[in-house]
Formats: sequence, structure tokens, C-alpha cells
Amino acid sequence: MAGFRDDMGHGRRRRLLVALCGLLAAGSVAGAVIGLNTPSAHGGQRSRGSARTEQRASRTFSRFRSSGVSFRYPAAWTRHRGCLFTLTSGELVILTTAHFSCAGPGETVGRLSPHGVFVKWFVAHHDASISPPPIKDPDRRIDGQPARIASGPAGSSCTQIAGATTVSAELASPPGDRYTMTACIAGPDAAMGERAVSRMLSSVRFAP
Repeated sequence: MAGFRDDMGHGRRRRLLVALCGLLAAGSVAGAVIGLNTPSAHGGQRSRGSARTEQRASRTFSRFRSSGVSFRYPAAWTRHRGCLFTLTSGELVILTTAHFSCAGPGETVGRLSPHGVFVKWFVAHHDASISPPPIKDPDRRIDGQPARIASGPAGSSCTQIAGATTVSAELASPPGDRYTMTACIAGPDAAMGERAVSRMLSSVRFAP
């Protein structure tokens, strides 16, 4: 009887070991399936990460207000005074992620880092005694006023600072002042900078 009991004990232990091995194997397969279904291979994680970074940046704004116009822009862009002025017109503001200075006879602009931007606003105040010329071929309205916006490959002055895309806008305030904006945007994902410029333009408000 003792030998029979020992054989039964060994049999139960073998069955327990087989069942345990089966559970471990099933867990390994499930883990492999989960790993395959997880967007790793790090492309999906990177795309979601850069999207989250852009969303955080889009919620952090500074506001510019001067010369009859105001708008919001990403707080990561550094604000500078323009270099060129006359009695009735001049560079309203420079917004950039690159080095900028007005030292010397002209402006100095550093090369843009990846996804960097260089934005220049210019204002021309209109003589109220003369009817202002209309915006040519307006394609939208900003703060209820006609405006024209265009984008395309970077020109020579933009490529010199490592830009890939340019965006230009022409706006007119109700009193007739004319505002122009040019943006030079670096790659590799220039669309991110274009969206930031578009949000800035959508936030434009003219002083009454």
C-alpha cells in the first residue's frame, strides 16, 4: 500500500507540474500578443508624443497688443522689436525661436532649429483723409475684415536660415491700416509651425 500511495503522490505532482507549465506558456503567448498589438516599434509612440507636445505648446500663449492690433502667439517664441521704422510704417514685431538682433546696419537672424519659426509683422498706417486701397484677391476674413493668406516653398531669404516653408498674410483694419505678416518655418514637420501661425492669425483682433 505504501508503494501505491507513493505512486499516486508522484502522479499528482506530475499533473500539477504539467498544469503549471501550461499556465506559464499561455501567459507568455498572451504577453507576446499584447506586445504585438502595442504601437511600439516606437513610431506610434513618437507620433503620439510629438502630438502631445504640440497640444501642450498650443495651450501656452503670450499676447501682443500694439498699433491697433492684438493677437496670441506661442509663448515659446521670443518677442523682439523690429529694426526698421518710418513715421508712418515699420516692423511691428519679430517673433522667433532663433537668435535675432538689430545690431549693425541691418538685422541678424540665426539659423532655425528643427521646427523653428521666424515671424515678422509689418504695419503701414493709413492717412485717414484718403480711402485705403482694398486687399487684392482676399480669400478669407479675419476679425470680420478681408484678408489674404498664402503659403508655399521657402524663398531664398528663408532657406538661408534653414527654413522650408513660408506663410504670408495681408490684413486691413477698419480704419484702413495695413498689416503684413511673413513666417519662415523649418522642417522636418513644417506643418506643425504652419498650424501655429494659423492659430496666431485666427486670434487677430483690431482695436475699434
